[in-house]
Amino acid sequence: MRIKIIILMCVICCSGFAAWETIGPYSGNLRSVVVSYSNDNIVYVSSNSSPTSFAKTIDGGASWTTVGSIPTQAYCMAIDPTNDNKLYAGCGHSIYRSTNGGTSWTSTSMSNKYIYGMVVHPSIPSTVFASGMSWNGSVWLMAFFKSTNSGANWTTTTFGTYQGNGYCIAVDRTNPNNVYVGGYYINSTYYPTIYKTTDGGTSFTQLTNGLPTSGYYFYSVAVHPTNSNIVYAGSYTAGIYRSTDGGTNWAQASTHYYNYSMSTSPAAPDVAYAGGYSDIYKTTNAGVTWFSATTGMSGYYMYGVAMSPLSGTKAYNGDNAGFFKTTNGGSSWVNSTGNLSMAAILNFAVAPSAKNTVYTSLEEIGVFKTTNNGTSWTELPTPVSCGNICEFAIDYTNPNLIYALEGTG
Repeated sequence: MRIKIIILMCVICCSGFAAWETIGPYSGNLRSVVVSYSNDNIVYVSSNSSPTSFAKTIDGGASWTTVGSIPTQAYCMAIDPTNDNKLYAGCGHSIYRSTNGGTSWTSTSMSNKYIYGMVVHPSIPSTVFASGMSWNGSVWLMAFFKSTNSGANWTTTTFGTYQGNGYCIAVDRTNPNNVYVGGYYINSTYYPTIYKTTDGGTSFTQLTNGLPTSGYYFYSVAVHPTNSNIVYAGSYTAGIYRSTDGGTNWAQASTHYYNYSMSTSPAAPDVAYAGGYSDIYKTTNAGVTWFSATTGMSGYYMYGVAMSPLSGTKAYNGDNAGFFKTTNGGSSWVNSTGNLSMAAILNFAVAPSAKNTVYTSLEEIGVFKTTNNGTSWTELPTPVSCGNICEFAIDYTNPNLIYALEGTG
């Protein structure tokens, strides 16, 4: 009887606790950004973390709702062009699907495979393409994946015999049988490479003429929305390359490095954006020339560049500092992270002599301070430029005297 009474008291006491609420600092280290094809105010983002969280805005970033999560790292995301609520996420050893706007996800096992790029067929949305790598028993090979039943089942095509990875994939909107897979293979050193299919994935040709033989890998690839002959490929250190004959021949169009992502739009066919390490690059003449368009932007690792399919002047970007948007064609960007809460908190510490004062460090973002129990936060200057802060020690009598330990724990 005594045990029963104790249990009942615990239930009564626990039921009185209030639910947890987010108080900031609001930010997000983002990996992927996808935009609705019918309403460009509807945008989904994924966190650059494991587990992966997904958030949605219906007002172009003014406000955010965290919609769901999956238990592993999502390296890429894709949206159905005919259904805003149908999403795909590519991970290691699995592909996840959501039919309710990211609230819940179901997984398809992709044993011994990693998925780094995904795109949905523009006119047959049950067909989905992906790129990554597949284990053949002794080496990871660059690979292409295809589903014809909305991601329930997949076929795998591997390239070459050397270790490699398919970091990116792009489909030709004008002729969706044209699909490009970009990445690398290793033969003593890294070789950036691109493969192309003209029959929807049945067979592939390796493209070589004019492409670099160094520069590590191709991180991004995109096809001109209305001209199948024009293709862009962004490398890690060899710049941006351009083809005007459907990938047969290539030439370097820019020396900009770290082209993590690339996006085009049918609303502005000759415009393209490429997301770099700390810059966004833009072309307005179908890739002939590129220039920096980064005013107002902050952060690094710009994995999430995404143009609006409906507006030639609107684009979005997600990076380690949060979510940004432009409505004037990249002339300026506005931080629209709002109430997005997708940052990894490395630590926090309360000042012993001022209980309302709290310091915290967000991974890959910076150090923040509140003096009013989290009602508002101020980002502080980063004390070092080469890493995160994993621990604070605050003077017992002076809340403004702190010691910080660099690292990630």
